[in-house]
Amino acid sequence: MRWQRGAGLEFDRVAAFNDAVFAIALTLLVLDLHLPHLHHARSVSDFIHALGKILPDLISFAIAFSVIGQNWIRQHRFYGDLSTVDSRFLSLNVVYLACIALVPFPTSVISQYVDNPMAFTMFAVVLAAVAATDAPLVAYAQPARLVREPWTASQYRFAVREALAPIALFLGTIPLAFLIGPIPTIVLWLPLSFLLRRLLERTR
Repeated sequence: MRWQRGAGLEFDRVAAFNDAVFAIALTLLVLDLHLPHLHHARSVSDFIHALGKILPDLISFAIAFSVIGQNWIRQHRFYGDLSTVDSRFLSLNVVYLACIALVPFPTSVISQYVDNPMAFTMFAVVLAAVAATDAPLVAYAQPARLVREPWTASQYRFAVREALAPIALFLGTIPLAFLIGPIPTIVLWLPLSFLLRRLLERTR
C-alpha cells in the first residue's frame, strides 16, 4: 500500500509521528540533567567545582542532542524529497525511530558511569544503530520510487554514504575508550566527525 503527499492525511501523519518521537527523545535528554549540589557556594571557585561534577552529564547530553538534532535535520530534508511512502518504508521507519527513542537510555548510563568503557560502548553502539537504521530508509526510497525527482547515481551514493558514515565513527572509536577513557574519546568525536564530513565531500 502506498500513500502520496497531498492525497489525504496519511503522508502527513508519518512526518508528524517522526517529529513527535524526535521531540520526546530530545526532551528526555534534558530531563536527565540534574542541578549541581552547592553546599557552600560562596565563591566562583565553589560554583565552578560543582559544575565540574556534572560536566560528564553535559558532554554526553550535548553529543546525544547533536546526534538526534542532526538526524532530525536530515530526516526533514529527506522527507522534503519524498512524494510517497509505502508499507515497507513505514516498517523501516519504525525501526529507525525505535533507535532514536533509545538514545536517552545509554546517555543516562554513560552520565552515571562515565569512567566505564562499557558504558561508552553501549552509547556508541546505540548511536551507530541510529545510522544503521537510517541508511536503509535512504537506500530504499530511490528504487521504490518514493522520491519526487529521482536522484542521480552520484547523489544516491552520497546520500547512502552520508547515512552510513557515523557507524565508522562511533564503532571505530570504541577501542580508544579503553585506551584513553570515555570522555576524551567523546571529545574526539567532534574533530573526527568534521574530518569524516570533509572526506565525504571530496568523494561526492
